[in-house]
Amino acid sequence: MISTYDQANYLPDTWLYAGSNMTWTYNCVEEDGITPLTITNGSAKLLLCPWGEPEITSLEKTGVIVSATSFTISFNTADTISLSGKVLQQPVVVDSSGNTFRPDKGRF
Repeated sequence: MISTYDQANYLPDTWLYAGSNMTWTYNCVEEDGITPLTITNGSAKLLLCPWGEPEITSLEKTGVIVSATSFTISFNTADTISLSGKVLQQPVVVDSSGNTFRPDKGRF
């Protein structure tokens, strides 16, 4: 199953079932919500935390840059088998200039 978000600055609620395999695609834009953010020579990762406890990281996944402005995060059964309840997702993007962004958070 593949889920695509409109952009990493807007993370709608989504579902991820324990034990499932899934790939999410994030399209990155500048703070204005329009201008594409180039991450070609950058990096991306996703932090998952228990809802209401952002200081505790349950899972950290490295992103794969798939275009100049987007990345994917893939989950396998081992990643998701122990997840339960509401989980906070926090993407962390480093652009081509080395600037770090923590776009909006989302939950699932």
